[in-house]
Amino acid sequence: MIDPNSPIFCNINDTSFEVGEVCVLGSRPGIHTKMFDCCVNFLWCFSHCEHKKNQKYYRVQLGTGVENEEDEELFCSNEMLVLEVLDFDEVTKTLTKEVCLETVSKDGLMLQFIPESKRTPDLCDAAISNQGCALLHVPQHMKTPQVCFKAVSNGGWALKDVPESMKTPQVCSAAVSNNGEALRHVPQHIKTRQICFEAVSNCGSELEFVPEKLKTLEMCLVAVKNNGWALKFFPKPMMSPQICLEAVSNFGGALQHVPDHMKTPEMCLIAVSDHGWALHHVPEAMKTPEMCFKSVSSDECGGWTLESVPESMRTPEMCFEAVSRDGDMLEHVPENMRTPEMIVLSREHKWPVHVVTLK
Repeated sequence: MIDPNSPIFCNINDTSFEVGEVCVLGSRPGIHTKMFDCCVNFLWCFSHCEHKKNQKYYRVQLGTGVENEEDEELFCSNEMLVLEVLDFDEVTKTLTKEVCLETVSKDGLMLQFIPESKRTPDLCDAAISNQGCALLHVPQHMKTPQVCFKAVSNGGWALKDVPESMKTPQVCSAAVSNNGEALRHVPQHIKTRQICFEAVSNCGSELEFVPEKLKTLEMCLVAVKNNGWALKFFPKPMMSPQICLEAVSNFGGALQHVPDHMKTPEMCLIAVSDHGWALHHVPEAMKTPEMCFKSVSSDECGGWTLESVPESMRTPEMCFEAVSRDGDMLEHVPENMRTPEMIVLSREHKWPVHVVTLK
């Protein structure tokens, strides 16, 4: 059944409809619409018709569709009733202040689809109130200290779109408090230990953007507890086995940045148990059959780490596990362990290869 309360706008390629015509969406190629409400659908359509002024646009009513959860597209197989056929000029006339305000209040980033001539202070304020990152689409002459502060307080990443002259300690502090990743956009002369500490507490990997002279043991420890990968940016003089253990306990892949002389069997097992790929960075003398099997059978590795397992530790069970996850690992299975079943399994679990024939 067609829902009379769900009018939307859409543009349809390579086909045409008449007012009053009912068809089944999906029965003609190229028919799809964004899964937004009426106003947001309209702005999405408008952004497309700016580049296709000679194309026809339709105001339609849809029934219930089938949502594809993997993305924001809605591929419909239900009825569509064409209410109105419009050209570019007719579509733009319906872009009223009320429609724009309602739209950006629901999705601030839709501000980008509104002509700059229609972007008023009230409209921009509504957009950044919904999503701070909408500051990117606020006209430069409307970016005031107050607007910028409000934007970064609502979305710290918006700091990248704040004019340099308006990046004050207050604005930068508000940005990193909301999103630690904003630290990379804080000017060097404004970075203080307090701002940097706030940032790495929120996002440990931002230790990369902390000036060396501002790094303290306490700050670095907070960073690796938040994100073990921050060990990569840990000052070498401050590094210790305890710090490294803290890092790999948070993220096993951090073992890559642990100096070999600080690695212990306990640390390596913890790392591999958390992240199978860490086996690549375990010293040969510390590898055990238990550790190697954990790595090969881990979901993120898909068997690929079999090549890092010492041949003396490769067992039929381990090899079977690796090949069942990735058929290409058969090449790392000792000849005397290859069984007919394993060979068949390797063919069934190969990654697809696209062959191009050159003429």
